[in-house]
Amino acid sequence: MSRHISMVVCVSALAGCGGAATERAVSHSSAAGTVHETQAVQSGHSSGDGPWIGRTAPIERIALDVGSIRGLSGLTRDDDGVLWAIPEEDRVLVRIDPADRSIHRMPLSGVPEDIETEAITWLGGGMFALGTESLSETRTADPLLIVELGEQAASVKQKVKCDYSMWKVHAEANHGIEGLCAAGSHVLVATEVVGTADGRRYAPLGRHTRDAPDSWTTYRLWLTSDEGKLAGISCRERNGRLEVLAIERHFGIVHLLRFEIPATGGDVTPRVLVDLDARLAETANYEGVVWTQDGRIALVADNYYRGKVSGPTEMLIIGSDGTDSIESASGERRSNN
Repeated sequence: MSRHISMVVCVSALAGCGGAATERAVSHSSAAGTVHETQAVQSGHSSGDGPWIGRTAPIERIALDVGSIRGLSGLTRDDDGVLWAIPEEDRVLVRIDPADRSIHRMPLSGVPEDIETEAITWLGGGMFALGTESLSETRTADPLLIVELGEQAASVKQKVKCDYSMWKVHAEANHGIEGLCAAGSHVLVATEVVGTADGRRYAPLGRHTRDAPDSWTTYRLWLTSDEGKLAGISCRERNGRLEVLAIERHFGIVHLLRFEIPATGGDVTPRVLVDLDARLAETANYEGVVWTQDGRIALVADNYYRGKVSGPTEMLIIGSDGTDSIESASGERRSNN
């Protein structure tokens, strides 16, 4: 039975809104018909650079019909605006049509049996890169898998070593390359491993230059919660820098972050665009994020945890059609490339 959920949430970006309630209109479509609901949503407190996104940014909630595929854990967009996702364990690429959200599977070969695929980014020219992790606690690196897309299937063509020693951290079981994005000649890598410095928590980031295989520039991204870890990233090139979206999440924590990556390494402080856990009555385990072709933001959820499927595979679309959902703190709108 096909299932579609559409939800529109209007949230206020005005400073000092003090937890005022807004209304959420929800429609559930199924074979039995459509049911409309209106519920109150706490918009939370927003001041300065606090949680906000747009002035009245709608959020559409969609249940994707992915069949037997479990645990989507990454999201990217190709040059035609088509979205692609990667499951953790199922050896397929998942193509998501942006018009009708229909799903197409592309068989994927060449992935080692002992690793999970956790992140995906489009490289152009029919190529993707995949982020990986494994259960080994003694490994010193995780590979990035370079994948070529054929007419009927995709296959791994190359591996790029991502060594944790460049961040002076140690790999952990089931924690690896959780976020991956590309812009221009750069690939940005985000790990689920967390480091600490001076009592603060940070996520290690690495910028890899595609035409210089051994070239890495490292960063520390200061996290915004006591327990959250990075779960997905998306980036685009702006004025010689990478503009990045990131998901920081844990149980009860879903922060959508924005920051810029400078040309040189160092520390990066993000801004919380929206605290989704505070804005939505229910949230899922979002592990993929990407800017859509029209400037909106798409997130996809991993519904597979400890061997069990929990609910449908969910996608959020944030922002209005034809607009860029990211604005500066002064309210100035940025146009999407």
